[in-house]
Amino acid sequence: MTGGLRLMVFETGSILQAVLILAFLPALHRISRDVSYLFPSLYEQDVCQQVLAAFLRVSLSRSIQRRTGFVPIAITRTVRMIVFRWAFSRMLKKHGMVSFRARRLRSG
Repeated sequence: MTGGLRLMVFETGSILQAVLILAFLPALHRISRDVSYLFPSLYEQDVCQQVLAAFLRVSLSRSIQRRTGFVPIAITRTVRMIVFRWAFSRMLKKHGMVSFRARRLRSG
């Protein structure tokens, strides 16, 4: 593959990602606002970064690319689930609840 062709493929991928982000921006904004509201001690910038990273990971995943219907709903729900799990785990670590959870599992 020549250098020019690689650059063209990279630019096309970047354009596709930009269009996807713009198309999903209202949903991504809603996820970010919901997580920031429910987990106020997390920095909004961290939440936004996680939303965008999860969106790019999910939208480029093979499982989403194989789907034939309801792709936007599947992407949005998956991103929402990933980011809420991330926020919850951050809160557990931040407030020292991981050790409580481990003790609860050992005693049960």
